[in-house]
Amino acid sequence: MNAMVTGVRSVLSHPRYGKNYKKTSIPKATAPSFDGKSRLSLPTSKRNQCWAVHASEQKDKPPSYQTSATELEALQRLSVVVPDSHLGYINESPAAASAGSAVLCSLMQGSADMREMEGMVHAALSSGGCTQEDEEERFSCFADRAVVNVGASFASRVTGKVTTEVDPMLATDAEAMVQNAHRLLDMYKECGVDKEKILLKFPATYAGIRAIKVLEQEGTSCLVHLVGSFVQVAAAAQAGASVIQISIGRIRDWYRQNPGAIRDPQGPREDTGFESDYDPGLALVKKAFNYTRCFHPKTRVMASGIRKKSDALNCAGCDFIVLGEKVLEELANSDTASGYNDSLSITDGSIQFDSVNPTMSVDMASEDEFKDWEKQSIDKGIFEAKMDDAGQELLVQGIKSMATSRGDLVTIMKKRWPPPNM
Repeated sequence: MNAMVTGVRSVLSHPRYGKNYKKTSIPKATAPSFDGKSRLSLPTSKRNQCWAVHASEQKDKPPSYQTSATELEALQRLSVVVPDSHLGYINESPAAASAGSAVLCSLMQGSADMREMEGMVHAALSSGGCTQEDEEERFSCFADRAVVNVGASFASRVTGKVTTEVDPMLATDAEAMVQNAHRLLDMYKECGVDKEKILLKFPATYAGIRAIKVLEQEGTSCLVHLVGSFVQVAAAAQAGASVIQISIGRIRDWYRQNPGAIRDPQGPREDTGFESDYDPGLALVKKAFNYTRCFHPKTRVMASGIRKKSDALNCAGCDFIVLGEKVLEELANSDTASGYNDSLSITDGSIQFDSVNPTMSVDMASEDEFKDWEKQSIDKGIFEAKMDDAGQELLVQGIKSMATSRGDLVTIMKKRWPPPNM
C-alpha cells in the first residue's frame, strides 16, 4: 500500500448526481450523498430493502437516435469515472482534486510549472499561526499549512471538493485526528475555503473510523481508505463515512504474495493446487456496494487500483471508479454497438445495445446475504476479531508509506527554515 493517491478526483461530474435525474422524496431516516445532489428511494426487494438512485423517465427512442458510444462513455453512464492524474497535467477544469504530503512532495519535484509549490511552502513557514514550542509539533503545523495552501489553490480551480489527508502519524488516536481535522478546516477557512469544499481523508483504523463519526456528525465530509477487510467497510459505513475507497490492485497483490491465504471464503486454499478466478479485491468492492445500498445509503463506494480495462468493466455500476491514463485510453478507443442499429425500435428494454453492462445495482444488492455480525453495530472487539490478515497488513503498510511521505514533507520544511523573508 503506498501513500495517498495523487491526482484529480473527479467525483461530482456524473449526471447521475446532477440535474438530469428525477427528484424523488427522501425518507426522513436517510441522508443524501456527500455531493448533496442524489435522490434516494426505497424499492421493494425479496430480501434486503436497498436504496437506489433512479434516472429520469425518458421517452422511447430508436437506438439509431443515439450517437455511437465508446466503452468509456458507456461506463460513464453507470459510474462516475475518476481520472487519476496530477491536476497540473489536466487541460480542462477538473471537478475535484487531492492534497496531501505525498502530493506536495511529488509536485515540488515535478516540472517547472509546478514550482509555485515552493512559494506555498515558504508562505506556510512565514505564517504566524504555528507557534508551538516543541519543534516537531511546530513543523507538523507548518506541514499542515503547506498542504492547505496547495488545497486552497486547487479549490479555486475545481468545481467540486478537494480531498485532504489528516496527519497519518495520528492514525491510532481518534481524538488527535479530530483535532487535526479541525485545524485543517480552520486553516482552509483562513484561506477563504469553506468546509463544504473539503473531503477529509482518513486511514481505516478503528480510531480513524471513530474520528470520522464525530466529524460527519458535525457536517464534515470524510473519505476512508486503506480498506482491505469487510469489517472496515461495515464500521466506516456505520460511522457515516461519505466515501469508502477500496484498492482492487493492492488487495490482489497481497493475495498473490500470500498464496496460502483463502481468497474465496467459499472455496479451497490455492496452495492445494486449485486455481480460482475469484478476485478478492473486486469481491470486496461489490460486497461494500451491496452493503451500503442496503443499510447505509449515504455512503458511496470508490473502486481504485484498477490496472486493466477488464477490471474497470467489472466495476460498472460502482459509484466511483478511479482510472489511470492507460485504462482510460483503452476504454476510449473501444467502441460499443450503441447507436449503430438503424430503423430498429424497442419499447420494453429487452435488448442490450451497450457492451458495458452493470455488475453492481440495487437489484443485485437486494439479493445479497449478510452474516448476522455484519448487520450488527461494529465495536472495537468485533473490529479486531473480524479484521483478516489482508486488511491488517495492507493497513499497516499504507500507514507506514503515508507516514514516510509526511516525514519527507516535514524534512522539506526544515530545510527551508527560516524562509527568505524572515
